[in-house]
Amino acid sequence: MIRVSRVMVIDGGVHALATPNTDADPACRLADPRDTRLAPGATGPARHGQLERGSEDTLISARSVDLLIIGAGPYGLAMAACAADLSIDHKIVGEPMGFWHRHMPAGMLLRSTCDWHLDPVAVDTIVEYTAGQERKPKEVEPLSRSFYLGYAAWFQRRKCIQPTAELVTRLDATPDRRFHAVLSSGDEITARRVVVAVGFGAFPHVPASLAAILPEGRYGHTRDEVEFERFAGKRVLTIGGRQS
Repeated sequence: MIRVSRVMVIDGGVHALATPNTDADPACRLADPRDTRLAPGATGPARHGQLERGSEDTLISARSVDLLIIGAGPYGLAMAACAADLSIDHKIVGEPMGFWHRHMPAGMLLRSTCDWHLDPVAVDTIVEYTAGQERKPKEVEPLSRSFYLGYAAWFQRRKCIQPTAELVTRLDATPDRRFHAVLSSGDEITARRVVVAVGFGAFPHVPASLAAILPEGRYGHTRDEVEFERFAGKRVLTIGGRQS
């Protein structure tokens, strides 16, 4: 829950000064636009929506941002970090690493190595994460799903990324060349630019020609295959050779 202390108008937009979500990293704050101190990675005066550590209040945009990021998986988190580093007023919407938590096998090993980190400025890398655990990259490769989820959560805390854990149910272009998004809660956001980083979780595709020749209940998409005990002792054909 967010407790609003007062509402103010900044640059033509309505914003609310509020106390932060108690589930968030207590070191994370969004900068007050009246504060001219530099936020991490910033190159000029702090702007509304810019991340900063140590402010007394959290400034949240009630309606409009420069950049809306839809999706809070690896790409969405990386884009949010990049936007913050460039002092872009942004909002990220989505459940952090939701697809990874619900649709990937617990014992899965990644094809990626430690150089596939999320930080666009190469500071909060997987190597840095392992160093904090007094481990070396070769000791954690191949990367496990649980390890990567731990890194993503650490990265999110380090970058003070606080996604709104909702779905965008509608996105429209407006006559004034902006975008209007409606969230699952009914809240609305307008943005000058939108990055869609939703992954393929919502778009499973089994070719109709293939489904037509397979018995019902005898095939599925990798998005939904998380537990493999039911395949024990059976022959399974995997079609496709990428990450899935």
